[in-house]
Amino acid sequence: MFRWSIPALIVGLTTAFVTLRLRHSNNLPIQPEIQLSDVMPGSYGAVLTRADGSTLTLDSFAIETLASQQKSAAAAIGFNMITTPKGRRFDCRLPDGSHVWLNAQSSIRYPLTFNGKERKVEVTGGVYLEVVPDTAHPFFVTLPGKHTVATNGGSFNIYAYTDARASVLRITALDDAMHIRVKGREAPVTLYAGQEASLPPGKDMSIATADPEQALAWKRGIFYFKKTPLRRVMRQLARWYDVMVVYPKEVPDRVFTGTIDSNKRLEEALQVLAPLKLRFQFKGNRRLLEVYE
Repeated sequence: MFRWSIPALIVGLTTAFVTLRLRHSNNLPIQPEIQLSDVMPGSYGAVLTRADGSTLTLDSFAIETLASQQKSAAAAIGFNMITTPKGRRFDCRLPDGSHVWLNAQSSIRYPLTFNGKERKVEVTGGVYLEVVPDTAHPFFVTLPGKHTVATNGGSFNIYAYTDARASVLRITALDDAMHIRVKGREAPVTLYAGQEASLPPGKDMSIATADPEQALAWKRGIFYFKKTPLRRVMRQLARWYDVMVVYPKEVPDRVFTGTIDSNKRLEEALQVLAPLKLRFQFKGNRRLLEVYE
């Protein structure tokens, strides 16, 4: 009968353990550890998905490429989609000259050229539009939930994030009237300049006087909060700084009023929240930010 000696058995088990650990490590690469002070603010950029499915990373140097592509596609049929991931903002011109700004984690889908009597796009997230006036070719924006905004031209801001169950759809008209058609309703609602429409999930739409400074603060690089619940505050910071926010215990019952410069590092941004008396723990290998009372 073959027998293992004690030293040989120990060596064999140790070798097997090391081999398994190495295999496991190869399958799950270790992420570099970063500190909270290392988390920089987001930057300018987006991803273009072309009509043929190919993608292109967009930055300040790729604007001319995008513009030339749209000029050469004057008679083409198909759609582009521009998407900003977490930590990115972007702006571009549509084929009709309308100007679009995308906040972090947002998108716009538009045709290579506006043919026919209508100009149609689809958006998600935070989007500000300056639509070139054209009464002969109305501009339609399809939102998450298949709601629609229609206008002949003008400037308006859309808040249409779907990353939370209780996300409220908000549309702010700045300098012209528009019509909002809510899915499942026959008659559209008219929204006049200086008004804001809010549509909570499963509830009726309400219209109130808009606060343009708050609605457009993100476009100026400012987080603007007015008695904003903590969960919404942290959700906005998470999108811009590309972190995941978790609450190991319950979500602290806090509201915040104030502004934060989005050019600050995350550590500096959290210092502005000091009056809320919260504790933050950052796990850099997973970009995980834990929030405690």
